[in-house]
Amino acid sequence: MGIAVKCARVGNKILSFIAMVLVLIMLLYGGYSLWNTIMIYRGAFSSNDLLKYQPTGDGPNSITLGELMKLNKDVVGWIKIFDTHISYPVV
Repeated sequence: MGIAVKCARVGNKILSFIAMVLVLIMLLYGGYSLWNTIMIYRGAFSSNDLLKYQPTGDGPNSITLGELMKLNKDVVGWIKIFDTHISYPVV
């Protein structure tokens, strides 16, 4: 019985060590995921800051749909989806 008890203790220590390593890996991965999410959100906020530089159509190079249709007869309209970056003429 002495050998069986020693083997059981060694096996128990090995399983405890493996469980501790797995918990440590999960904590590290969770921390990395949290850090990565924060960095992505910070990048999104800096993109929102850049939106103030988006052309509004008031500048000297802006063109209306009517003027564009006079320049190119193939233009049939303009597609713009708000809250996205989609704003293109339809040819």
